[in-house]
Amino acid sequence: MTESSTISADPPRARAGHMVRVRIMRVHGSAPRGVGASMLVWQDGQSGSIGGGVLEWNATIRAREMLASGGERMRQDVALGPELGQCCGGRVELLFEHLRAVPEDAAGLPVFLYGAGHVGREIVRVLQGLPFDITWVDVAAERFSGAGGGKRLIYRNPAAAVRLAPDNALHFVMTHAHGHDLEICHSVLSRRFGHLGLIGSASKKARFLKRLRELGHDDATLERLQCPIGDRRLGKTPEAIAIGVAHWLMHRKIKAEEPEGEGRV
Repeated sequence: MTESSTISADPPRARAGHMVRVRIMRVHGSAPRGVGASMLVWQDGQSGSIGGGVLEWNATIRAREMLASGGERMRQDVALGPELGQCCGGRVELLFEHLRAVPEDAAGLPVFLYGAGHVGREIVRVLQGLPFDITWVDVAAERFSGAGGGKRLIYRNPAAAVRLAPDNALHFVMTHAHGHDLEICHSVLSRRFGHLGLIGSASKKARFLKRLRELGHDDATLERLQCPIGDRRLGKTPEAIAIGVAHWLMHRKIKAEEPEGEGRV
């Protein structure tokens, strides 16, 4: 959603767990932003941009009206010139979707998965039918093409999605770019979280730990970063990694449900 590629120490959190995502679905003619540009709107704030100006102002008002009314989903076709007086003069189709962050007492443990590549797809496939609430993040809609499962979020900067996670979320980072991976890890480590797993080798972990220390994280915090993910005894194929992650998650869920005093992960 956000266009920034800089690393911020304390990204804002969405308020009260309810927000509306406004996304440009189609563009005809000239428009300030292209297909896929989006923003999140909650009652007392917003993040991202669909181009600014009257278009964004009106969309923000409509999004807050949706929050107040409890509406779930709607589309709006806007003529930028005749209706809004914007000089670009094209048309855009907007999609408004009511989103809810996963509550901490939900039956399914919240899993935030960053990256819709081969490993991400296998993890989502293996977790189907298991007691996890999956939020899947990547940079473009086509990255999810042919894949199934999970709630999908499209962010040009995937680290911006970290703010949506509840404090007990289990994060697994496996994007197509090390820069994204680093920024996501930094954002997760800068807030409360249940778990942080990073795909990669021992050398990648060493490089990331060095950079994360430079960004201000202490050793006690960095000990919570798991890298690599899965179970290397099973192999390094996407299928093997996914099985290892699913096994770890089921073990984590069982331990989390044990009575106090019987041991917790």
